[in-house]
Amino acid sequence: MYRRYSRYIVNDDDDQLIEWKKTDLHKEIAKKLKPGDYLRHLRQAARWTLRELGEKIETSPQRVYDFETGQRAISKKAAKKFAELFKVNAGVFI
Repeated sequence: MYRRYSRYIVNDDDDQLIEWKKTDLHKEIAKKLKPGDYLRHLRQAARWTLRELGEKIETSPQRVYDFETGQRAISKKAAKKFAELFKVNAGVFI
């Protein structure tokens, strides 16, 4: 794993904070993530089950699963709900 990401490790004694979204690693990961993947990662980071997330946006766990796996496109209405819930731009879900 270290070898895979070693090119992104910055070795300096500056101790400055680095804005995540400006890093090359973030840009590479963001290019590969589909809306459903992004949703799944956010849900898992929040430690919510499919059922819990479904309850929060008033839909079924099956529909959330379908969104995450790409079996169903995320509607604009659902994207807005997810955006408000996770405090991100709705565009990442469309």
